[in-house]
Amino acid sequence: MRIIFVILVSVLGAGQVRADDTSKIDDIRRFFEITNVAELAMADIKQSIELQKRANPKVPAKFWTELLDEIQPDEFIKRMIPIYDRTFTHEEIKAWLAFFESSAGQAFLKNQKAVLTESAKAGQAYVQEVSDSVARRLKLK
Repeated sequence: MRIIFVILVSVLGAGQVRADDTSKIDDIRRFFEITNVAELAMADIKQSIELQKRANPKVPAKFWTELLDEIQPDEFIKRMIPIYDRTFTHEEIKAWLAFFESSAGQAFLKNQKAVLTESAKAGQAYVQEVSDSVARRLKLK
């Protein structure tokens, strides 16, 4: 889910934020803060970079280090704001804030990282089981 989010944001790019809608923009920023969007995005970026490092061993380590050093979470957030501003109404954003500020929303956020980590492991194990089965079946033919 987070990976899809990061891909969508990077593909869609950024637009201009309307100056007359600062309340909505402030709420979008608050939503990002409450849900740790920057932290989650950076974790995904770091994971993607690790995969790229392994897939591209000829790329100097200094490139990856400098790339990570130059990626700024605040800049990422700034580019995401116009996307949320265009896509969602202020009322929808306010509803998200109400949920994530509630005890149920806080419980979701508290456990989100562990659930996503465990879910990713379960998904990897499932894909491995299926791929092993397909590989065995194809060897028989």
